Amino acid sequence: MEKFSKLFRRSPLIATVTSVTSDRYLEVNELFERTTGWMRADVIGRTTAEVEIWNHTQRTDIIRQLEAGATVRNVETEARLRSGEVRAGLGSGELLEIGGDRCLLWLVTDVTVGTRALAALRESEERFRLFANAAPVMLWMSGPDKRCTQFNQPWLAFTGRPIEAEPGDGWADGVHPDDLTRCLDTYNTAFDQRKPFRMEYRLRRHDGEYRWVLDTGVPVSAANGDFTGYIGSAIDVTEQKQAQAVLSDLSRRLIDAQEQERAWIASELHDDIAQRIVSLTMQLHLFNRELTNARAPRSSVSCAISFPISQEASRRFRAACIRQSSNSSVSRRR
Repeated sequence: MEKFSKLFRRSPLIATVTSVTSDRYLEVNELFERTTGWMRADVIGRTTAEVEIWNHTQRTDIIRQLEAGATVRNVETEARLRSGEVRAGLGSGELLEIGGDRCLLWLVTDVTVGTRALAALRESEERFRLFANAAPVMLWMSGPDKRCTQFNQPWLAFTGRPIEAEPGDGWADGVHPDDLTRCLDTYNTAFDQRKPFRMEYRLRRHDGEYRWVLDTGVPVSAANGDFTGYIGSAIDVTEQKQAQAVLSDLSRRLIDAQEQERAWIASELHDDIAQRIVSLTMQLHLFNRELTNARAPRSSVSCAISFPISQEASRRFRAACIRQSSNSSVSRRR
């Protein structure tokens, strides 16, 4: 009994022993005193109704379950401290025989911090859910294991799938087969490196049409710096890609037209210059022939221009000019 008493007093759990018959406190441990603010001398011999720490109705129900042979473990409960603060706990009970008196051994783990954190998380998640569902884009979240956990209403409306079908890797069922491998590789690589990513892939819409979406994801960390997963957004960019394709085709056509125009202008300029050269050559040749036929003394022509061209050279030059003129005409008709 002495050994049990020492273990009881130093237990890491809040521990109390009360009489089932009289409902009075028989023993409390040190953690009970530190947690509740009630000293042992203040509660021993007093009833649980007089010292309102535990819910009296819950205690009665627990005793009834134990007497019926049931096991009571990790029951959610509350304790009202001497200061008036209410703390949350998980309680477990056992019936004992002490000096012929049936007693309730009640052990409680204080889970107030965890419970408050969970409540805050649930509140935060609820706020996120309200915000996400009101957002004009598709939103998703994933945990540290790469598996997606949440999708907002716009995502579900776009895919036409129930929320139960999307978590984990379910969302990938809607990705176009030709894009799936690239999509998952991009996601996994960024995830492993904890880096943001952007990727485009085709996602099946509720009507069965595959639409191009731009998906952007960023890593998320908790207040203490621990990596908690990713959050991302996706927008339909099908119209933009179609517009880009039209502009690209138009640009290509304009470039081709400009090249054809430059080629035509160059051809026209070449033909025009060739014609001018032939015309000038013919005029010079005629002028030279007129000077030769005139047989005028060279001294009598004070400003005459002499063209010392032999008959053979003149013949060859005329033939070359005629060929050039003929080629230019043929080129222009083509």
